[in-house]
Amino acid sequence: MLNTMLLSRFRTLEEYGTYSQIMMICTVTITFFSAGFSQCINYFWGKCESEKEKQKFAKNYYTVITFIGILAGVVTLLMLPILQRYFKNSLMSGYWYVLLIYPISHILNSGVDRFFIAYRKAKGLLAFRVCHSLIILSETILAVSLNLSFFKYMIIYTVSEMIFSVFIYLWIKILTGVIPFGCDKTLVKSILKFAVPMAVASLISTINIEMDKFLVGGLVDTETMAIYSNAARELPVYILSTSISSVTMPFVVKKIAEKKNVDAVKLWRKSITLCFYLVSFCVCVMFVFAPQIISVLYSDKYLPGTSVFRIYSLVLLFRVTYYGMALNSLGKTKTILRASIATMIINLILDIGLYKVIELINPEYVLLGPAIATFVSVAVMNMYQLLLTRKLLHIKFTDIYPIATIIKILLLNIALAVAFYALQQLSFSLINFDRVILSVFVGMIWAVIYFISVRNPVMTLWKELNSGN
Repeated sequence: MLNTMLLSRFRTLEEYGTYSQIMMICTVTITFFSAGFSQCINYFWGKCESEKEKQKFAKNYYTVITFIGILAGVVTLLMLPILQRYFKNSLMSGYWYVLLIYPISHILNSGVDRFFIAYRKAKGLLAFRVCHSLIILSETILAVSLNLSFFKYMIIYTVSEMIFSVFIYLWIKILTGVIPFGCDKTLVKSILKFAVPMAVASLISTINIEMDKFLVGGLVDTETMAIYSNAARELPVYILSTSISSVTMPFVVKKIAEKKNVDAVKLWRKSITLCFYLVSFCVCVMFVFAPQIISVLYSDKYLPGTSVFRIYSLVLLFRVTYYGMALNSLGKTKTILRASIATMIINLILDIGLYKVIELINPEYVLLGPAIATFVSVAVMNMYQLLLTRKLLHIKFTDIYPIATIIKILLLNIALAVAFYALQQLSFSLINFDRVILSVFVGMIWAVIYFISVRNPVMTLWKELNSGN
């Protein structure tokens, strides 16, 4: 996030737009070729009965993943002429080396965490990740300090990724005790057989997330793409729901396995309620203070994306849980895949349809179309999964989703949002001071009042979830 902030501030809209397009292309390519491979580490590791078998798996895994990485890089590079025409951005050809190298380095990097965890080297993993992040950040700071061109920055970034990829092999050699290269045809086939089906679901999910950006990238200029890319970037509020889900899911899975469906749903319901207390507050703050947040994170030149940022903030209201939790526990992975495909189709239709409709009505607000499409498609998919869960577990919809409670929480947050928006605007008109600092002060008062208001139910829910009740 810090790296994104620096790049947004110190690069032109055209340069940052080009960077966003390159990263978006690489993200989809990487997912297409490698999603599912990192997950197979846990599966095969659990089946290894000796250290020798673990070493054999590590050697074959990195042989496969190296080949996949090179293939991904070459294919991305070959697609460059088509992508350049689609995005109408002639600058992309100057960064061909990024499209070749980045997929390779990222794919090699994707599974290393699980090897550290498998060998119980948590401190080593932390050092590895911190080192990588600091290197990327220091490159950006160096480029800004020396006023290097965007072209030179991308060369430095790509070269460091190449060097880091070589060190990944060294880390694996240290962890496993063997050079990570080998080829056992039977094991390689098993790895591919496991990973490829999982990659399909991950690919669809990634395409669904990036679809609106792809559409916008093909219809607008690079500068507008840069604004949309940052405005559509979801802030890491999902960490709240992810943390609560990680506490809840083991209990839910266990209760479903024991056929205690009612107890499992009650626990899940409580986790949704707790998440909504926290996430809805964050969403309202982001909605009210959107201009100030954009200005601080990305600079004033991204302020035209304020409306898009607000719509994407509303999407976070659906990030209060993993809606496929019960379906996953019941082994309904094909159902989740079908839901993902349906959502992707709905999103595509809405993306194009709303873009064209708003373009006819008022071209100034045309970027709202894809953003609204994402909001609607996410809502449809999540509600579909909940309705399907209700049918499979033979329960009422309100047993899972506490509609009445959620409406009350939402109304409380909306009321506070209106009140503190008015206070913010009043402070702007009466006090001649920095608007960001005034907004922070207003936000602090808002947060104190809100959390005093909801402290008791939030603490009660947290205790119940930790105890699995």
